[in-house]
Amino acid sequence: MRKGPAGSLSRSLHFGHSALYSEIDRRATEVEPRIIAWRRDIHEHPELSFQEVHTSKLVAEHLNVDD
Repeated sequence: MRKGPAGSLSRSLHFGHSALYSEIDRRATEVEPRIIAWRRDIHEHPELSFQEVHTSKLVAEHLNVDD
C-alpha cells in the first residue's frame, strides 16, 4: 500500500514503531560493552578450527552450561 511519495510510507512505519526502535537501541547499548569484551577476549586467544577450547568455555559461561 503506497502513500504519496515513496518515503512517506517508510516514515509512517518508522513513526508507528518508534517505541520498538527505541527499545532495540536501548537493549543494544546495554549489551554492547559485553559483546566488545567477548570479541576482544576471543581475538586475544586465537584457536584453530575444531579446537576452540577457550571459546567454548566462554560460550558455556554465557549460557550457564555445566561442564
